Order: sequence, then C-alpha cells, then structure tokens
Amino acid sequence: MEYLKANINDIEECQILKNEIVNELNESGLHIWDDEYPSDNLIKEDILNSNGRIIKENNKIIAYASIDSVINEFQENVFKEENLYSFALPYSDETSEKFSNKVCGRI
Repeated sequence: MEYLKANINDIEECQILKNEIVNELNESGLHIWDDEYPSDNLIKEDILNSNGRIIKENNKIIAYASIDSVINEFQENVFKEENLYSFALPYSDETSEKFSNKVCGRI
C-alpha cells in the first residue's frame, strides 16, 4: 500500500472512484454527496493545485483525499465548531462493510 501525492495521470481514476462512492452512498440512503459536490472538476483542480492525495494498493487507487484550507473551499465561519476542518462517513457495521474498500474525502 502506498500513500502518494496525486498527479495529473490520477485525475480520471480519482473521479471514477468518487462517482462510484456517490452512487453507493445514494443507494444506501446516505445523500451527503451528489453530482455537483464534490464535482469532477473540483477533484481535477485539487490535483492540479497539489492538494490531492491517494492511497494505491496493487497499483489501483483505493482512497482519495484533498488536503486544503477550509477557508479556501468553504469561506470563513462555515462550521459552528472552532477548528473543525474535516468530515468522514459515519461508521456503522453496514457502512463499514459496504465501503471498506473505498474511501474518498476532503480533509
């Protein structure tokens, strides 16, 4: 398993991973992402701006994250709690099993 900075050659695979996850979330009734957010273009911009990170296993991207300032993406005072800069899929046995091999997020 490798943790790497995503590069231009990873954009399409990261977009495909995100779209697979959005579909699976929607099928599970977890409507937290859609076609607009995070958009394919946002993932492309993140990677081109050197903010995209990936985890590869057997030469396949299994996780993607963007590491950026929350203010750059959401502007100031979006989160009610101070210093809250990330989010993740809520853990449960059902989500753990269904999404155990795929991760996509913004940190």
